[in-house]
Amino acid sequence: YYSTSPITSLTAANVRSVTANTTSARVAGLTNDTKVFFRVTASNNLGESPASIEASYTPLSSIPVPATPTGVNVTPGAGQAVVNWTAVSGRVGYRVYYSTSPITSLTAANVRSVFVGFGTTTTVTGLTNGTQYFFRITADSRLAESAPSTEVSATPRVVVPAAPTAIVALPRAGGAVLVRWSVDLPITATSYTIYYSTSTITSLTAANVRSITVTNTRFRFISALVPGLTRGTQYFFRVTASNSAGESAPTTEASATP
Repeated sequence: YYSTSPITSLTAANVRSVTANTTSARVAGLTNDTKVFFRVTASNNLGESPASIEASYTPLSSIPVPATPTGVNVTPGAGQAVVNWTAVSGRVGYRVYYSTSPITSLTAANVRSVFVGFGTTTTVTGLTNGTQYFFRITADSRLAESAPSTEVSATPRVVVPAAPTAIVALPRAGGAVLVRWSVDLPITATSYTIYYSTSTITSLTAANVRSITVTNTRFRFISALVPGLTRGTQYFFRVTASNSAGESAPTTEASATP
């Protein structure tokens, strides 16, 4: 039931109605810029329910279009790109369009998009390393979509991992030390190297520095046991992260005496 005045009686002369067999209905033929009031009932073969509480809406003669996002920048990573932009008003979200060729039409077959409902940043994943991608952003009010932003591009690539952090060395029985460390997300390392020595490690390639490689890279917090150490001797430890792009700087130093 709908009317241009609050509905106090469903049988009033100025109240019209439409029927639907689902939970939504399209009400056409309304006058733009005129407020319309709505109430809904449910019916079966026994009769009609009481009316719902009232809702209202004013059809618009013109739909406001959000402003175009600005300040777009893209930071490439391994198989992904982090896209940032400046917020605009009058939107419920943004659409990030991307393609491997310059975007001249948002509806082109090779153009993909992701919707971002909150914030002004998103990470676009599933990209091919070494391939240039082009990005444009629109603001979406659900009723209208802004013109697209200027185009920016980036080429995802494997980058050298950041150095691990929070290294801890814990003595264990039997001439061993448990070394623990953490890494930032996303995890880009494919292996870690624990360097250890009986003196402070100033060079990873020094003659008295030994190492072991750890290939468990699934988690942020990692630990590995370094065996075969001399009991009662202090050992110093540093850890690096590696992938196909190279080896990170080492962690700060930790020490323990098995």
